[in-house]
Amino acid sequence: MAKTYGDRHALGPVDLEIAFGEKIGVVGPSGAGKSTLLKLMSGAVKPSTGTVEIKDRLLSSIQVRERSRIVGLMPQQFDLVPQLSARKNIEAGNSGRWSLLRTLAALLFPIHDLNASEIAIDLGLEDHMNERTSRLSGGQQQRVALARLLVQNPEMMMLDEPVASLDPSLASQILESLCGESKTPDSMQKTVVASLHSPELATRYFDRVIGLSSGTIVFDKTASEVDDSDLNSLYQDSNLGIAQDYENKNSTQIWGRD
Repeated sequence: MAKTYGDRHALGPVDLEIAFGEKIGVVGPSGAGKSTLLKLMSGAVKPSTGTVEIKDRLLSSIQVRERSRIVGLMPQQFDLVPQLSARKNIEAGNSGRWSLLRTLAALLFPIHDLNASEIAIDLGLEDHMNERTSRLSGGQQQRVALARLLVQNPEMMMLDEPVASLDPSLASQILESLCGESKTPDSMQKTVVASLHSPELATRYFDRVIGLSSGTIVFDKTASEVDDSDLNSLYQDSNLGIAQDYENKNSTQIWGRD
Protein backbone atom coordinates (compact mmCIF):
# COMPACT_ATOMS: atom_id res chain seq x y z
CA MET A 1 0.00 0.00 0.00
CA ALA A 2 1.03 3.62 -0.44
CA LYS A 3 -0.25 7.04 0.56
CA THR A 4 0.18 10.41 -1.09
CA TYR A 5 -1.33 13.78 -0.22
CA GLY A 6 -1.56 15.71 -3.46
CA ASP A 7 1.96 15.65 -4.85
CA ARG A 8 3.53 14.81 -1.49
CA HIS A 9 4.61 11.21 -1.03
CA ALA A 10 3.89 10.17 2.58
CA LEU A 11 4.37 6.39 2.66
CA GLY A 12 5.19 3.33 0.62
CA PRO A 13 4.65 1.30 -1.24
CA VAL A 14 5.09 -1.06 1.70
CA ASP A 15 4.15 -4.69 2.19
CA LEU A 16 3.72 -5.61 5.84
CA GLU A 17 2.16 -8.49 7.74
CA ILE A 18 1.34 -8.41 11.46
CA ALA A 19 0.08 -11.36 13.48
CA PHE A 20 -2.35 -11.22 16.38
CA GLY A 21 -0.70 -10.54 19.71
CA GLU A 22 2.45 -8.96 18.31
CA LYS A 23 3.78 -5.81 19.90
CA ILE A 24 5.65 -3.61 17.49
CA GLY A 25 7.54 -0.35 17.90
CA VAL A 26 7.82 1.89 14.84
CA VAL A 27 10.77 4.29 14.84
CA GLY A 28 12.23 6.82 12.45
CA PRO A 29 12.96 10.51 11.99
CA SER A 30 10.23 13.15 11.83
CA GLY A 31 8.35 12.94 8.54
CA ALA A 32 9.30 9.30 8.03
CA GLY A 33 5.67 8.19 7.63
CA LYS A 34 5.06 6.69 11.09
CA SER A 35 1.78 8.51 11.71
CA THR A 36 0.57 7.77 8.19
CA LEU A 37 1.27 4.07 8.65
CA LEU A 38 -0.79 3.93 11.85
CA LYS A 39 -3.65 5.90 10.30
CA LEU A 40 -3.74 3.53 7.32
CA MET A 41 -3.74 0.45 9.54
CA SER A 42 -6.55 1.82 11.70
CA GLY A 43 -8.71 2.97 8.78
CA ALA A 44 -8.43 6.66 9.74
CA VAL A 45 -7.22 7.34 6.19
CA LYS A 46 -7.47 5.29 3.01
CA PRO A 47 -4.46 4.19 0.97
CA SER A 48 -3.86 5.90 -2.36
CA THR A 49 -2.85 2.53 -3.82
CA GLY A 50 -3.02 -0.99 -2.45
CA THR A 51 -5.27 -2.34 0.28
CA VAL A 52 -5.43 -2.89 4.04
CA GLU A 53 -6.81 -6.20 5.30
CA ILE A 54 -7.80 -7.45 8.74
CA LYS A 55 -8.70 -11.11 9.25
CA ASP A 56 -8.71 -11.59 5.47
CA ARG A 57 -11.29 -8.80 5.08
CA LEU A 58 -10.78 -5.45 3.45
CA LEU A 59 -10.68 -2.85 6.19
CA SER A 60 -12.67 -0.47 4.01
CA SER A 61 -15.54 -3.00 3.89
CA ILE A 62 -15.96 -3.20 7.69
CA GLN A 63 -18.62 -0.94 9.17
CA VAL A 64 -17.42 1.75 11.58
CA ARG A 65 -19.00 0.28 14.73
CA GLU A 66 -17.59 -3.18 14.07
CA ARG A 67 -14.23 -1.69 13.13
CA SER A 68 -14.05 0.13 16.48
CA ARG A 69 -14.22 -3.22 18.26
CA ILE A 70 -11.38 -4.59 16.14
CA VAL A 71 -8.93 -1.73 15.77
CA GLY A 72 -8.43 1.59 17.55
CA LEU A 73 -6.10 4.55 17.15
CA MET A 74 -4.64 6.97 19.65
CA PRO A 75 -3.60 9.85 17.36
CA GLN A 76 -0.65 12.09 18.05
CA GLN A 77 -2.97 15.14 18.16
CA PHE A 78 -5.21 13.32 20.71
CA ASP A 79 -8.48 14.43 18.95
CA LEU A 80 -10.20 15.29 22.23
CA VAL A 81 -13.25 17.53 22.61
CA PRO A 82 -11.77 20.45 24.58
CA GLN A 83 -15.10 21.75 25.90
CA LEU A 84 -15.96 18.41 27.52
CA SER A 85 -14.60 17.02 30.76
CA ALA A 86 -11.86 14.43 30.88
CA ARG A 87 -14.50 11.89 31.98
CA LYS A 88 -16.70 12.51 28.93
CA ASN A 89 -13.74 12.24 26.58
CA ILE A 90 -12.64 8.98 28.17
CA GLU A 91 -16.13 7.49 28.14
CA ALA A 92 -16.36 8.29 24.43
CA GLY A 93 -14.34 5.11 23.97
CA ASN A 94 -17.60 3.23 24.59
CA SER A 95 -19.32 4.68 21.53
CA GLY A 96 -18.61 1.58 19.43
CA ARG A 97 -20.50 -0.60 21.94
CA TRP A 98 -23.17 1.75 23.19
CA SER A 99 -26.31 2.57 21.27
CA LEU A 100 -26.63 6.06 19.82
CA LEU A 101 -29.21 6.90 22.49
CA ARG A 102 -26.94 5.85 25.35
CA THR A 103 -23.99 7.69 23.80
CA LEU A 104 -26.00 10.90 23.60
CA ALA A 105 -27.30 10.41 27.13
CA ALA A 106 -23.74 9.99 28.41
CA LEU A 107 -22.84 13.36 26.93
CA LEU A 108 -25.77 15.10 28.61
CA PHE A 109 -26.12 13.32 31.93
CA PRO A 110 -23.66 12.04 34.59
CA ILE A 111 -23.75 8.38 33.56
CA HIS A 112 -20.41 7.28 34.98
CA ASP A 113 -18.77 4.16 33.62
CA LEU A 114 -16.96 2.12 36.30
CA ASN A 115 -14.44 0.69 33.84
CA ALA A 116 -13.53 4.18 32.62
CA SER A 117 -13.04 5.29 36.22
CA GLU A 118 -10.72 2.38 36.98
CA ILE A 119 -8.62 3.05 33.88
CA ALA A 120 -8.41 6.73 34.81
CA ILE A 121 -7.15 5.81 38.27
CA ASP A 122 -4.48 3.57 36.76
CA LEU A 123 -3.30 6.52 34.64
CA GLY A 124 -3.32 8.97 37.53
CA LEU A 125 -6.29 10.97 36.24
CA GLU A 126 -8.72 10.44 39.11
CA ASP A 127 -8.35 14.03 40.36
CA HIS A 128 -8.97 15.53 36.91
CA MET A 129 -12.01 13.63 35.68
CA ASN A 130 -14.41 16.56 36.01
CA GLU A 131 -12.05 19.19 34.64
CA ARG A 132 -12.61 20.62 31.19
CA THR A 133 -10.09 18.92 28.92
CA SER A 134 -8.82 22.22 27.50
CA ARG A 135 -7.54 23.13 30.97
CA LEU A 136 -5.40 20.02 31.34
CA SER A 137 -1.69 19.93 30.62
CA GLY A 138 -0.34 18.26 27.51
CA GLY A 139 0.70 15.19 29.44
CA GLN A 140 -2.70 14.92 31.10
CA GLN A 141 -4.47 15.25 27.75
CA GLN A 142 -2.23 12.51 26.39
CA ARG A 143 -3.31 10.23 29.23
CA VAL A 144 -6.97 11.07 28.57
CA ALA A 145 -6.51 10.02 24.93
CA LEU A 146 -4.84 6.79 26.04
CA ALA A 147 -7.60 6.10 28.56
CA ARG A 148 -10.21 6.57 25.83
CA LEU A 149 -8.49 3.93 23.69
CA LEU A 150 -8.25 1.53 26.64
CA VAL A 151 -11.98 1.99 27.31
CA GLN A 152 -12.64 1.25 23.64
CA ASN A 153 -10.71 -1.99 24.21
CA PRO A 154 -10.13 -3.03 20.58
CA GLU A 155 -8.32 -6.20 19.63
CA MET A 156 -5.64 -4.13 17.90
CA MET A 157 -4.31 -0.88 19.31
CA MET A 158 -2.45 1.69 17.25
CA LEU A 159 -0.72 4.38 19.33
CA ASP A 160 1.01 7.41 17.82
CA GLU A 161 3.67 8.66 20.25
CA PRO A 162 1.75 7.44 23.32
CA VAL A 163 4.36 8.56 25.89
CA ALA A 164 5.93 11.61 24.25
CA SER A 165 4.68 14.08 26.89
CA LEU A 166 5.07 11.85 29.94
CA ASP A 167 7.80 11.62 32.55
CA PRO A 168 10.10 8.59 32.23
CA SER A 169 8.59 6.71 35.17
CA LEU A 170 5.01 6.98 33.91
CA ALA A 171 6.11 6.26 30.34
CA SER A 172 7.74 3.02 31.49
CA GLN A 173 4.66 2.06 33.49
CA ILE A 174 2.36 2.59 30.51
CA LEU A 175 4.56 0.75 28.02
CA GLU A 176 4.97 -2.17 30.42
CA SER A 177 1.19 -2.34 30.80
CA LEU A 178 0.51 -2.14 27.07
CA CYS A 179 3.15 -4.65 26.07
CA GLY A 180 2.39 -6.98 28.93
CA GLU A 181 -1.27 -7.06 27.94
CA SER A 182 -0.36 -8.22 24.45
CA LYS A 183 1.29 -11.30 25.97
CA THR A 184 -1.82 -12.62 27.72
CA PRO A 185 -2.33 -16.34 26.99
CA ASP A 186 -6.02 -16.14 26.13
CA SER A 187 -7.28 -16.27 22.56
CA MET A 188 -8.03 -12.53 22.47
CA GLN A 189 -4.47 -11.24 22.71
CA LYS A 190 -4.02 -7.55 22.08
CA THR A 191 -1.99 -6.46 19.11
CA VAL A 192 -0.05 -3.29 19.95
CA VAL A 193 1.68 -1.07 17.40
CA ALA A 194 3.20 2.20 18.63
CA SER A 195 5.27 4.88 16.95
CA LEU A 196 8.07 6.18 19.15
CA HIS A 197 10.77 8.81 18.85
CA SER A 198 12.97 6.78 21.18
CA PRO A 199 14.59 3.65 19.70
CA GLU A 200 15.67 2.75 23.25
CA LEU A 201 12.03 2.48 24.37
CA ALA A 202 11.15 0.52 21.23
CA THR A 203 13.85 -2.10 21.77
CA ARG A 204 13.22 -2.31 25.52
CA TYR A 205 9.46 -2.86 25.52
CA PHE A 206 8.54 -4.21 22.09
CA ASP A 207 9.32 -7.56 20.53
CA ARG A 208 9.60 -6.29 16.96
CA VAL A 209 10.91 -2.96 15.66
CA ILE A 210 10.19 -1.42 12.27
CA GLY A 211 12.40 1.43 11.07
CA LEU A 212 10.87 3.95 8.65
CA SER A 213 12.63 6.65 6.66
CA SER A 214 11.17 8.76 3.86
CA GLY A 215 8.10 6.53 3.73
CA THR A 216 10.18 3.39 3.27
CA ILE A 217 10.74 0.43 5.58
CA VAL A 218 14.49 0.46 6.23
CA PHE A 219 14.48 -2.52 8.58
CA ASP A 220 11.97 -4.89 10.20
CA LYS A 221 13.64 -6.95 12.92
CA THR A 222 13.14 -8.46 16.32
CA ALA A 223 14.17 -6.00 19.01
CA SER A 224 17.21 -8.07 19.94
CA GLU A 225 18.47 -7.91 16.35
CA VAL A 226 18.41 -4.11 16.06
CA ASP A 227 21.93 -2.71 16.39
CA ASP A 228 23.68 0.63 16.19
CA SER A 229 24.29 0.35 12.46
CA ASP A 230 20.55 -0.02 11.83
CA LEU A 231 19.76 3.07 13.87
CA ASN A 232 22.65 5.11 12.46
CA SER A 233 21.53 4.45 8.89
CA LEU A 234 17.91 5.17 9.81
CA TYR A 235 18.55 8.59 11.33
CA GLN A 236 21.56 9.77 9.36
CA ASP A 237 20.26 9.20 5.86
CA SER A 238 16.57 9.52 5.10
CA ASN A 239 17.10 8.86 1.39
CA LEU A 240 18.33 5.28 1.58
CA GLY A 241 17.21 3.21 -1.36
CA ILE A 242 16.33 0.17 0.74
CA ALA A 243 12.90 -0.44 -0.79
CA GLN A 244 13.94 -1.52 -4.28
CA ASP A 245 11.77 -4.61 -4.04
CA TYR A 246 8.67 -2.52 -3.32
CA GLU A 247 8.84 -0.18 -6.29
CA ASN A 248 5.88 -0.09 -8.68
CA LYS A 249 3.79 -2.45 -6.52
CA ASN A 250 0.33 -2.12 -5.05
CA SER A 251 1.26 -3.84 -1.83
CA THR A 252 -1.24 -5.32 0.62
CA GLN A 253 -1.26 -4.71 4.37
CA ILE A 254 -2.48 -7.86 6.14
CA TRP A 255 -3.55 -7.93 9.78
CA GLY A 256 -4.42 -10.80 12.03
CA ARG A 257 -3.26 -13.72 9.95
CA ASP A 258 -2.76 -16.68 12.27
